[in-house]
Amino acid sequence: MISEQLKNAGAEEIFQEKFTGTTNSRPAFINLLVVFQRVLLRSLKIKRALSELRIS
Repeated sequence: MISEQLKNAGAEEIFQEKFTGTTNSRPAFINLLVVFQRVLLRSLKIKRALSELRIS
């Protein structure tokens, strides 16, 4: 199964949800976006800190 392959490849988190045609709720997708936003903000902070070190 794909999730097993992802775990074997080193994935720390795997987001899954069962999609049916009866609901528009996508909690796993929303959770994925939250995690992605945190990672993006962290990388931007690191980039900013590194650029400030070069200026000094």
